[in-house]
Amino acid sequence: MVSLGLQTQAQSNLCDSISYTVYQGLPMMVYMEANGISNMVDSIEWNTTACNTLTCYTPQGNNPYSFTLINMTDTVKFCYDAYVYTQNQAIVCSHCDSLIFDYTDSTYVLFSMHGNPTNIEELSTTGEVG
Repeated sequence: MVSLGLQTQAQSNLCDSISYTVYQGLPMMVYMEANGISNMVDSIEWNTTACNTLTCYTPQGNNPYSFTLINMTDTVKFCYDAYVYTQNQAIVCSHCDSLIFDYTDSTYVLFSMHGNPTNIEELSTTGEVG
């Protein structure tokens, strides 16, 4: 029972070290990162997709991955599966984010960073409430 707990902890720590960075500008370019675990693993295989409202795109080229058919007006669902291989185990780390293009910084940012837009500016009442 103890070894299962340790294995679960190890999986969590390795997946916590997997991340990505979206480069500034266009086209959408994503760099996959394995922060501080490269000496702990044998290899990592990446599967990434970027989806807009029409379809999902697989990357073109090697890391960094370029998604040339994604437009800056698209809301993008970016997902990755990282297959992390060590001497004793194989771990799959999966993650998805919704991204939008931030015209101020000319980069894609997390949709959640911009709050929850509702298009309601202000509520006002006219007349008396009885």
